[in-house]
Amino acid sequence: MPGSLSATASSTIGTGSRPRGVAVDSTRGRIYIAEEGTNLLRATTLTGGAVWTRAVSGPWDAAVDPSTGRIFVTQYATRAVLAFDTNGNQVLAIGQTSRK
Repeated sequence: MPGSLSATASSTIGTGSRPRGVAVDSTRGRIYIAEEGTNLLRATTLTGGAVWTRAVSGPWDAAVDPSTGRIFVTQYATRAVLAFDTNGNQVLAIGQTSRK
């Protein structure tokens, strides 16, 4: 059917404890996983190969801007938004990034 979308899972991607948010960047072939239980943001290839891992306090969700490849992660406890470049470097923080 024209305009339909189909997908087939070709592999299983392991995650840590309590993954909360997932973002897919099909342009760059990456999946970003926000893991609340391990306080990590993981970048993997579409087949599950590790690209990088960053510590993020209380990551809750993830989104990616397909035009720039920037990854945005919300922090539950602080309600901040962090932005990372495609190499995993934090490039922006909006809001309070630590609890007081």
